[in-house]
Amino acid sequence: MRKLNKKIAYTSLFLVLTLFVISACQQTVGAPTTSNSDTTQVYDSGGGGSNTPNQPIYYFEKDYVRENSGKEITLLNTGSSLSVIVDVGGVQDSINLGETKTINGVSITNTWAFYFEDVNRRASELTY
Repeated sequence: MRKLNKKIAYTSLFLVLTLFVISACQQTVGAPTTSNSDTTQVYDSGGGGSNTPNQPIYYFEKDYVRENSGKEITLLNTGSSLSVIVDVGGVQDSINLGETKTINGVSITNTWAFYFEDVNRRASELTY
């Protein structure tokens, strides 16, 4: 009887740990499933990056273009280090995760990045 209780306890512990690992992997690796047509959100402080509270966060897929102050902002690529390459009105620069840079007069923060081996699935959340 004692051996059976031990087996049940170990099995339960294993299942709980497995669910925890799966949940953590989904939160870390999973990209949002929304389309770019409805991806402007306002987040409170905290979360995946270092954004200003209540500042809009824009979801960009690779090669997606948005406009700000008459300048086109394009996510060119996301690297495995989660840095991104952004083009702002013809000026390109890289931004590390959590970093803010002013590119061609637009201050942009890389709040979160999504890296996949498939280059077409790469994306980022940027604030500006």
